[in-house]
Amino acid sequence: SRDPIRRYIPMSWDQRHTLNVTAGYSTSKYGATMTGYYNSGTPYTYTPLGYSELSLINLYENNDIKPGTFNLDLKGYWQIALIKNYDLRLVLNIYNLLDALNARWVYGDTGKPYEKIVSDIEKNNYKSDYTDVYDQYKNPSAYAAPRMIKCGLQLHF
Repeated sequence: SRDPIRRYIPMSWDQRHTLNVTAGYSTSKYGATMTGYYNSGTPYTYTPLGYSELSLINLYENNDIKPGTFNLDLKGYWQIALIKNYDLRLVLNIYNLLDALNARWVYGDTGKPYEKIVSDIEKNNYKSDYTDVYDQYKNPSAYAAPRMIKCGLQLHF
């Protein structure tokens, strides 16, 4: 028999919106380029705490959307003339200029990284003198890389 209700279930890689904007300026001596990236969130499976089997019966896979991300990169150079046909170029690349916290993955019960609903049983069974029960859910891999600055020298001849 056929399922009477047809339902669209998005794939985990289904991202609805992507916007990239680049602006730059350059001369023979110096130049800079700034690129902004916006990406809407991708689906994940929201799974609320189920105190009864019936509370989870109508949940489908990938039923909610993770938060969107925004990133800004800056690349620049300054060229210095040396002797004859030799030039030295100073290069500066800054990735994630604004040091944005962009979520890579989220917990299914809250839809947020670093935040998870903890049951009373877990709280009572957690034993540590150095951390609390919530610290175990603060996984740094939940966020994309922080600001990164790269400097370099190039010799042109």
